[in-house]
Amino acid sequence: MNPEEFARILLSRLNAKQPADLEAVAGALRLRIRGVNSTGFVGAMFPAEDGIGGLISVNAQIRESGRKRFTIAHEIGHYVLPVNLVAPSVCSLTDVGTWGSANRFERAADIFATELLLPGQEVQRIVSENGVTITSAELIKSAFDVSFTAAAYRCVELTKDESALVVSVKGVVKRYKPSASWRYRIFTNCALGRYTMARELLHHPGTRELCGTVSPREWASEGKYTEQSAELWEESTYQIGYGTILSFLTVLN
Repeated sequence: MNPEEFARILLSRLNAKQPADLEAVAGALRLRIRGVNSTGFVGAMFPAEDGIGGLISVNAQIRESGRKRFTIAHEIGHYVLPVNLVAPSVCSLTDVGTWGSANRFERAADIFATELLLPGQEVQRIVSENGVTITSAELIKSAFDVSFTAAAYRCVELTKDESALVVSVKGVVKRYKPSASWRYRIFTNCALGRYTMARELLHHPGTRELCGTVSPREWASEGKYTEQSAELWEESTYQIGYGTILSFLTVLN
């Protein structure tokens, strides 16, 4: 059974509605949730000596509700997934919500948390109606009480369109998430293309969002990935307080 199935079964047995009440979910599993001041971790799970129940600690410095909820869901995953053998977990910022950690335990906990908070069947309806767009991400963020980034990630993960999500910081591409059908390769640790909407946002700090058509060459530099006739629809949004720009890309032809 994969992590997604464990999350679905748990939601079904608890008859949980969205947005998921994580206090109730944790209580049903005999887990207590406590906020702590720490510089060493964002979340941790300590099982009871008999393996039944335990304690989830969340860094009290996490202010955003969506981020805190994902961290709690991630630690619940460490408790319920058999791959973890109900062992203590101490998770850093790079362990939680990193779009595919190299550590299989952290990756499994992320997959579990994503399905627990953003059930695929429910989220896909929103994505089908609105596409991989800022609008979709905002609707998902509001309906499921998650971070905008988590909502954006789920859009791309569930869409049938040829789309990708790119995260850039200070004009440099840091990571990207492609949909299953995405044809291009986007290079990380490279400067944003000169004519991208994301680059334009850097020069207009008072502007929150920009959208328009761009050439794939602005995002993928290799010729074999950038057909002459292709166009991308780009929607980029500046995340105030995080210094990052999220760019939604969808192939138009």
